Amino acid sequence: MSRSLFYLVIVSVLLNGFHLFAKDIYVNNLIGDDNNLGQLADLTGGIAGPLKTIGRAIALSGQGDRIILASTPIPYKETICLFGKKQSGDEFTPFVIEGNGAILDGGEVLPIESWSYSGNNVFRFQPSNLTHFQLFENGLPLKRIAISPESKTPPALQPMEWCVCNGFVYVCLENFKRPQDYRFSYSERTTGITVMQANNVRVNDLIVQGFQVDGISIVNNTKNIALNNVIVRGNGRNGLTIGSSSSVVVSHALFGDNNAAQIDVAKDSLLLLFLSEIKGTEVSEHVGESMPTELTRLTRSAKILNRGGLIQQAGAEQVAAESGRRPKIENLWEKLTPILLIQPLRKAAEEINSVTALKAETLAPPIVDEQKNNTSDNQTPNTASQSHAEKSQQENPKTNKSNAESDAISEDDQFSF
Repeated sequence: MSRSLFYLVIVSVLLNGFHLFAKDIYVNNLIGDDNNLGQLADLTGGIAGPLKTIGRAIALSGQGDRIILASTPIPYKETICLFGKKQSGDEFTPFVIEGNGAILDGGEVLPIESWSYSGNNVFRFQPSNLTHFQLFENGLPLKRIAISPESKTPPALQPMEWCVCNGFVYVCLENFKRPQDYRFSYSERTTGITVMQANNVRVNDLIVQGFQVDGISIVNNTKNIALNNVIVRGNGRNGLTIGSSSSVVVSHALFGDNNAAQIDVAKDSLLLLFLSEIKGTEVSEHVGESMPTELTRLTRSAKILNRGGLIQQAGAEQVAAESGRRPKIENLWEKLTPILLIQPLRKAAEEINSVTALKAETLAPPIVDEQKNNTSDNQTPNTASQSHAEKSQQENPKTNKSNAESDAISEDDQFSF
């Protein structure tokens, strides 16, 4: 190697980190083998062919790598944990999981021997964990009937309704039907994708469903996470949980039929919603009437549980320009078609400058533990300053707009993809 070429390599490594050597790792749960190297998508290269599991791909991965999943008829029955620098990227070379329309599924089939008859077309079984739970028939979630935890007997259930009572799951079946006549499954694995202390990560074209707790969990202080063209559905607690002091871009995504909240946003975290649809119901009681009108509308229609974060949406011009490719909530339980977006996350980051920044102190107050309410004064929202801010906004709309724009998230600092 010539001296000039040697110096060129050294300079490239210094500027871009060791992502200069980032690689693609292929996974195929049908034809793959975890003894392979994962360097090729097919078997033409022998041992260089695809891996079988995502877990093995993550074990072999490094900074800035791209894990490419084959979309097969069989869901990937595993969990994903991205942790630390090894599964991080940088501004130019993010760590990427390319789903290609694949399904990451946390469910398992209920064995027939698990069931016992309770009477009146009602059958029951006892799962190992009832903290969060989801029940499916033929891949679709069944309607859950909420009852008091103190109830000792289940209520009258209609066909294909279920409830949790006294440590058991009760399901009402149709007349002359038994559990073996159905394809029942339940949420067994804990969380689909966990991102912890791993920054600059993208997840593209992936369905995440059927997990016991969350579909996707972004742990505290995790920056520059992007979810592009994902469907997160039918999970036992939340579809997406964003921990405090984290920043996430959600683009062209669908969220729905998750039991607690579709998206849960913690204090001091940042969420940019870009051309996404969310299926939800009315918000919980803790959401106050003092919330700004636009966020109240967004939260109540979308089932976003905001605990004091910053939520922004794409501007009207961008929405109109991209409306033809906006996903539709009626396709929540359909197959996912991968889409090609030209720098979608950079466009989303630029778009953030055209919307009004909603400061954390003007959002819904954080949930306060009633037992600690009397001893933790710093958990109580400063309603006086909030009222002053609202009054100032009414009296000086131009000044408020200017201040909001100056507080908008910097593309380089927060969403630098």
